[in-house]
Amino acid sequence: LDAETYTTDLDEANAKDQEPQWFLEYTTKDAYGLPDLSPSSWADLIDRLAVDDDLFTKFHRFFFRSSHEANCVNEPDCRKEYVCALRAAKSYEEDHFCAGL
Repeated sequence: LDAETYTTDLDEANAKDQEPQWFLEYTTKDAYGLPDLSPSSWADLIDRLAVDDDLFTKFHRFFFRSSHEANCVNEPDCRKEYVCALRAAKSYEEDHFCAGL
C-alpha cells in the first residue's frame, strides 16, 4: 500500500477559464523513503524530520501542497511544533510525547 497526493493549480484553471488539471504531487513512500506505511515507519520518519533539514523542507512544502513559500526549517520553535504535532496526534498528549524536543 501507498498514499498518493494529487494537486492542481486553481489560479491557472481560473485564468484559462477551464477545468483544473490534476496531477500527482507525490507518493508517500517515495517522497519520504519509507519501506511501508506501518506505525514504526511513520515513527522513524518523524524522528528524521526533527533532524534532517532537507527532509523537513520537503515535508513542509508538501504540507502546504507546494503552494506555501514560507519554510520554517531554520526556525526551531516552528519546526518543533510540527514534529510535536506529528508525534502526539492529540493536542492533550503533547506533554507526554514532546517533552524532549
